[in-house]
Amino acid sequence: MEIIERVKSIILKPKEEWVIIEAENAPHSKVFFGHLLPMALIPAIAKFILFWWHWRKTVKAAIDAIESALSSLGNYGVDETCCMHRIMLH
Repeated sequence: MEIIERVKSIILKPKEEWVIIEAENAPHSKVFFGHLLPMALIPAIAKFILFWWHWRKTVKAAIDAIESALSSLGNYGVDETCCMHRIMLH
């Protein structure tokens, strides 16, 4: 959980925290992979989750619309195989 405390400190009081990090005399790779990379991944992961959430709802809405249209056709005596046969012929 050290990373969470470090990230909070970098966000809330960056000047003081970067002085502490510099005093630790850690190699650049540790600072990059231990501090900067996790913070850079936060917005990327959030965007991915948001994109996935909206995409899932859009696909569900499209499937519901197709099912509704096919159901309506079924109510008028037209079945899916008839429609697909006509589509494939043209």
